[in-house]
Amino acid sequence: MTRRFSRVVIAFDIPAYTPVIYFKPKGKEDYLKVVRDAAGDLVFQGKRTPAPYMSGFYAWLDDDKPTLDSLLAERYASLFLDAN
Repeated sequence: MTRRFSRVVIAFDIPAYTPVIYFKPKGKEDYLKVVRDAAGDLVFQGKRTPAPYMSGFYAWLDDDKPTLDSLLAERYASLFLDAN
């Protein structure tokens, strides 16, 4: 995965606390957004290109430093992503 993406951000949509995952392909400005569908499966929702009205959000995604080691973050994410 590290060969294809420069950043992966796991977030939660509030107030439902449903997982949202943003993947940033290497060398690209856009993000790929993955969400959980009604059946609980993770599905690709679409490509998100930073628009002027969302520039602050994407600047935050780009500038935010990792708070967890990638292996630990993967373990925490599995708690939410594997639960149905």
